[in-house]
Amino acid sequence: MLEHKPGFFEWQKYPFQLPPELSGAEPRRFQVAVVGAGPVGLATALALAQQGIRTVCLEARDQLSDSSRTLAVSRRSVQVLDRLGVAAPFCERAVPRERNYVYQGHQLIHSAPYEQSPTEKHPDISVLQQPWVEKFLLDAVLAHPNVELRWLSAVTGVDVNDPERPRLTVETAQGRYTLDVDYVVAADGARGAVRRELGLPYREIGDGVSSRNFVICDFEMKSALPVSRRLWIRPPHRPNSAVILQRQPYDTWRLDYALDDDEDRDQALKPESVARVVQAQVDLLGDATAVSDWRIVWISSYRPMSRSLDSYRHGRIFFAGDAAHQTPIFGGRGMNQGLLDASNLAWRLGFVLNGHAPQALLDVYDHERRPVIVRNLHAIGQATLCMTAPSRGAALMRKAVFDLLPGERFVIALIDAFNANKAESLLTPPPAQDPAIGAAVGSPLPDAPLLLAGTSEHRFLHDALLRNGLTGIYFCIDGEVPEVLQAAFAELAAGAAPFRPIVVARRPGGHAWACDPTGAGFAKLAAEAGTWLLVRPDGYVGARLEHPHRDAVLRAFNGLLHFDAATV
Repeated sequence: MLEHKPGFFEWQKYPFQLPPELSGAEPRRFQVAVVGAGPVGLATALALAQQGIRTVCLEARDQLSDSSRTLAVSRRSVQVLDRLGVAAPFCERAVPRERNYVYQGHQLIHSAPYEQSPTEKHPDISVLQQPWVEKFLLDAVLAHPNVELRWLSAVTGVDVNDPERPRLTVETAQGRYTLDVDYVVAADGARGAVRRELGLPYREIGDGVSSRNFVICDFEMKSALPVSRRLWIRPPHRPNSAVILQRQPYDTWRLDYALDDDEDRDQALKPESVARVVQAQVDLLGDATAVSDWRIVWISSYRPMSRSLDSYRHGRIFFAGDAAHQTPIFGGRGMNQGLLDASNLAWRLGFVLNGHAPQALLDVYDHERRPVIVRNLHAIGQATLCMTAPSRGAALMRKAVFDLLPGERFVIALIDAFNANKAESLLTPPPAQDPAIGAAVGSPLPDAPLLLAGTSEHRFLHDALLRNGLTGIYFCIDGEVPEVLQAAFAELAAGAAPFRPIVVARRPGGHAWACDPTGAGFAKLAAEAGTWLLVRPDGYVGARLEHPHRDAVLRAFNGLLHFDAATV
C-alpha cells in the first residue's frame, strides 16, 4: 500500500441523498437517464440539460475518477468543453504539450513539436489530469436545474419490454427503485451494467487486443523540463520492451511499460518493484534539474483492448465512451473519443425530444460514430501490436522494426501511437500535422482568427457557434447580405429549432459580426464571398453552399434535421 496521496487533485466524497422514489415524495419525471458520471456521462447530461431536457445521472460511486487517468486532451475535446461553457477553468490549469520524443536505448532518434497553430483557439494537445475535467463538468451539472445527479446509485436491471419507455432498476443502500424514461445513455464504462444486462458483446477490432499486462504509475518529481511525451524503444533497463514517460501539471509524471512474458504481475505491481523501474527511467532521462526525492503516488495495471459494440444504438438505449468501445491507452483516444460521442449524441437527443427533428436523426449517431471508432482502432493497431507483441510473429515483426531504428525513420509511425491516424470523420482525409484546410461537409469546422466587427478585439470563429444549436455562417466582402438571404436567415432564426446566423466579412460594415482583414480565415476554410456554411451543434459542418438562393438554404437546413439514415 502506498503511503502518499497524489498532490494534483483533492478528491471528496459525495453523499447519497434519498430520492423521492424511496422517500414517498412525488417522483420527478425524467426524459433521459445517463448511467455513469465519468467525463462522457457528465458531458452528455450537461448538454442535455442545457437544451431543457430533464435528465437524471446515476453513478454507483461516491467520487470522481480516483487517479490521473487520461492526460492528453485533444483540441476537439476542449472545443466540446468550450461549447458546454466549462473550457475557461480547464484552460487555466491545463498546459499545452510541447514535443514528442522517441528514443532507442540512450539515443534520441526523433523529435517533433505538437502543432500550436495561431489560427486555432486551442492547442493540438492540452495536458491535465482527468479528475479536473470531471470536476469542471460536475460543477456545471450540479448548478443546472434540469439535471439531477444521484451518487451511490447502481443500475442493476434494464427492462426494454416497453419499446418506448425503458425501465432501469436502481440499487442503493436504502433500497431499490425503478425509473421509467424516454431514453437511456449508457456511459458506465467497459464493465458497465447496461451493456451486461442487455447481453451485448464487444467485438475485437484488428490486432489490438492483447493478453500482455502493462504497469502504469504516477510519481511526483520536481523538474524544469517542459510538458512533453517521451517514448523509449529498448531502454537499457527493459531491453525487450518500450516505455512511455509523460510529464503532467503539478510536478507529476506518468510512466507505463509492458511486462515481459516471464514476469509475475503481482510481483511487478509491488511498490518496490515499480520504484526500481522508475529510478532506472529517471536515471535514463538524465534531467539535471530534477530533484532526487521523487515519490510514487499511484500504481495500477492494464491490458490494451481494441473492441467495439456492433451498434451504439439499441432501441431507445445509446452507448457512449468506454461503454461503446474500448481503445488502447496508447495515443490518448479513450476520453477524447468519448467526449466526441457525447457531443454527437446529445444534440440529436435534444432536438428529437424538443420536437425539432424526427427520431431518424438518432440513427445517424451510430452511423457516424462507430465507423470512425473502427478506423481509429485499425490505425492504432500496428502501434499496439509493436508495443505488446502478443504472438511469436508479432514479436518477430517488432524486433525487425526495432532493428530498423534509428536509420529508417518511416517505421516510427509503426511504433508510436501518437503518429497513428486520429480519424475525426469518414468523409475527409486524415488530419495532417497542420489543421486541415477547408470546411468540408461532415468534418469538424476548422477555427479561424477574426476581429470583432468595428473593433480591434480578437475572436475565433468557434466563439460564434451557437451552443446546442445550428449556426449559419455567411462569408462576404463588406458585410452586405442579399435581401433574399436575409429573409431566409430571419425565417430560420424565428423557427422552433435554435439557429444563429452570423456574417464574416473581409471589411467591416453591413451585417458583419467579425472581419478577416488579412483573408487568412477565408483561405483556411476555402471560403469565398458568397459561401454559406451550416454548422451542427457538435461543431461539424452540416451543409456548404456557394452563392445560395433562399430555397437552397431552407432545403439544407431542413435536410440536416430530417436526415434519412437509411441513405448513409
